[in-house]
Amino acid sequence: MAAQLVRRIAVVGAESTGKTSLVQALSEQVSAVVVPEQLRQFVEQHGRAPTQSEQTPLMQEQIRAEEAAVEQAASLGYRFVLCDSSAVMTAVYSHVYFGDRTLYDAALAYHRTMDLTLLCQPDLPWVADPGQRDGPDIQRTVHECLADWLGDLDAPLVPIVGAGDSRVRLALRAMAALH
Repeated sequence: MAAQLVRRIAVVGAESTGKTSLVQALSEQVSAVVVPEQLRQFVEQHGRAPTQSEQTPLMQEQIRAEEAAVEQAASLGYRFVLCDSSAVMTAVYSHVYFGDRTLYDAALAYHRTMDLTLLCQPDLPWVADPGQRDGPDIQRTVHECLADWLGDLDAPLVPIVGAGDSRVRLALRAMAALH
């Protein structure tokens, strides 16, 4: 399969909105390469949140991982790349935590290459994940930033609501509508 036929799906949302669970469930339903969230991997590897100066390299690494996944999916004949988060999330976190909006232009320009964005809504119970999550107030703030920035894109954006299988079915319907 040619790389241009691979569909890029960004699964984004604030902390504790079920992004990773949704990506895992979708990957069991469709042939896809999964791109893990580089921010999560950074925190797990370093035992701390990234500093402001580490935001740009982190976003660039997310983009590199997504590009490599498209090539891998094409070589395997897979139709989808499922991005468990995306570069736009790094820009949002940089804005929320550091007041730095400088990453938005590059993140949104890259995000326009996505064929579909699944925006996980904060309608699930918030669950603690030490070192990874900061609380319902941050969840709300991040969600509002995401909704604002992604609302301006001329690309398919599907809110993912509900719990369990209903979320998966909603995402699969949106993916099936891609040509």
